[in-house]
Amino acid sequence: MQQQKITRTLRALLRSKGVRYALVAQWLDLSESSVKRLFSQESLSITQIEVLTEKLGLSFLDVVALANPEDRLPEVLTEEQEQFLVDSPKLLRVFYLLFRHWRASDIARAWRMSQPELVRSLVALEKCSLIQLLPKNRVKLLVGPGLRWRANGPIAQFFRQDVTADFVAGCREKQKGEFLAFVPCELSVTASHRLMAKLKSVLREIQEVSELEAKSLKSETKGHGVLLAMRPWVHPLFVP
Repeated sequence: MQQQKITRTLRALLRSKGVRYALVAQWLDLSESSVKRLFSQESLSITQIEVLTEKLGLSFLDVVALANPEDRLPEVLTEEQEQFLVDSPKLLRVFYLLFRHWRASDIARAWRMSQPELVRSLVALEKCSLIQLLPKNRVKLLVGPGLRWRANGPIAQFFRQDVTADFVAGCREKQKGEFLAFVPCELSVTASHRLMAKLKSVLREIQEVSELEAKSLKSETKGHGVLLAMRPWVHPLFVP
């Protein structure tokens, strides 16, 4: 069962990075049809798994962790935890980057934090039951991989102004790597529910890909924002 989980995780990682079976065949010194059969039967050997993890820049333990998400961990913070982070935006930054698999030392280097300042931040996050602080400033997250902010909670409200004033206003649809579209439409209840289900499916896919990509080298990734929204609404111009 564990081997099957790891094989599925590797397949998702390869897909997220656009790696085709032809290249995997070269890595494993096999034919492309043999590689397809290995993945369809979920029967990669330990040696083959180790080769693929190395090619993807991951450790074997990284892939095992991704294949076995700790579902028992909370995926929504308490109101008090969110307010704690909002009251200290620097701690919010440190916590979010740790959640995105940054090492504490890399955070300190990027934001020019002194060692005492870094340790104080980590201790504060531990006291709030967000992380467990380990030797050498390593951390264990006490939240699940599907973490999301509370609807209309302190963090959502904290970011809402920036989303409208900076994110949306600064998006240029024709600029490479950016897309913005607003589609007014008239929908029945049935159609509305169907489209809402599709949006939620896209959201899950974004979260899954983001979790896989978070393990990549930071030099290979760039921060992105994806905004999905849908609600009954009519522009004031068209209100009878």
